[in-house]
Amino acid sequence: MSVPAAFHDALAALPEEVVIIAWWESDESHEITIQDFNKDGLSYIPIFTSAAEFDSQVAGSGYEASGVMINSRLLLSLMKGGETLMINPGTPAPRPILLPPLDQQS
Repeated sequence: MSVPAAFHDALAALPEEVVIIAWWESDESHEITIQDFNKDGLSYIPIFTSAAEFDSQVAGSGYEASGVMINSRLLLSLMKGGETLMINPGTPAPRPILLPPLDQQS
């Protein structure tokens, strides 16, 4: 199975590391839960391009302690396909990146 071009495009659009809203179920856990949101019928995963962007965009939301810095390549490897990543969603011009299902060739 080849990786759709959208995944390569997403990697090119992101810095080497990004911040996501996520947590582990326990200190011993190897499973991470990545928070998604729904706005106007669109489900998306917020992606912040720096710790400073994360801090300013989540201030007062209750997610301030849930920022996880992650390598962009690793993050994309966790995606199943069909997700929408919203880059810096709290800015005036957030950028959506649509990831097609992995069984869909591009």
